[in-house]
Amino acid sequence: MARKSQPQWIIPLSGKWFVETMDGVRVEMGAGEISFGGDQNTQPNQQGHQGHLSGTVGNEPCKMMIVQLEGEKWLNLHPGEFN
Repeated sequence: MARKSQPQWIIPLSGKWFVETMDGVRVEMGAGEISFGGDQNTQPNQQGHQGHLSGTVGNEPCKMMIVQLEGEKWLNLHPGEFN
């Protein structure tokens, strides 16, 4: 059974990675950059897509450290609300 997605910090350690939101905004990140994935309660758009797309940029594998935050208190947070 698949584990329910949790809010998480994503830190590329090597290579490059991208994330693209449902509205088409794409961000590429390299080693040492940090991203917070907190889109667990999104609603499907008009095409039925929900959440985000992500993947490796270029031919080099991307190694990442992912730190998941468990518990309901981490859902639906906005930047600056991590206290």
